[in-house]
This record gives sequence, C-alpha cells and structure tokens, in this order.
Amino acid sequence: MPANVTGVSNRPNEDGYHLLELRMPDGSINTASISPDMARTIVVMLQPYVLEDALHVARTLTLPQVHVNGLSLVHQGPRAQLLVSTDEIGSLVLTMSDHWAMEAQRMVDHVILSRKNLVQ
Repeated sequence: MPANVTGVSNRPNEDGYHLLELRMPDGSINTASISPDMARTIVVMLQPYVLEDALHVARTLTLPQVHVNGLSLVHQGPRAQLLVSTDEIGSLVLTMSDHWAMEAQRMVDHVILSRKNLVQ
C-alpha cells in the first residue's frame, strides 16, 4: 500500500525544494522533499484534473438564498437606504455607498431584463 501525501509546505526551502508530509501505511508520518522541476511536472500532470473538478464544483455550487417578501426605504439622516424583508431572517437594511447602490441597480436591471427575455 502506498504512502499518502498529507501536507505540502507553502514555501520552498532555501534550495528551492518543497517538503511533503507523508503518512506511511503503518500510520507513521515522514517527510520528503520535492525538487522544483518535479513540482512543476506534478502541476502539469494534475492541473487538467484540478481544473475539471473546480469547474464541476462551480457548476453545482449552491449558495444560501433568502426569499424577499418586501422592500422599503429607511432614512439614516438625509440618506435613504434599502430595507429588505425576508421570510427567513426578517428585515435588514442594506447600507451601501453610492457606487454599490448604482451597481445594485445595474444588477437588478440585468435580472429583470433576463426574466423578460425568458418570457418572450
């Protein structure tokens, strides 16, 4: 049974080698060093599989969602902010700079446009 790599140093030694931590079949831990050339070879060989896996994760990623059931304005001094009410966590105020408010408007416009295109 082969040893398992259980760790990799995040910086090379003075000689450019990285250290690997190995768990041996008997459970003991050993270290090994890997040359810069061998490290590059490993990256070249594994990179297509790592990228394929990352692409799969990105396609199947599920982000937390809240369901909006109301919107309103609140004022903090003369400046208006957006109050969002949700089923899951109640109400919260989205306090944002003018830059992010304009970006939010652009994103909402994009969402509305994409939904209109689906209906047609």
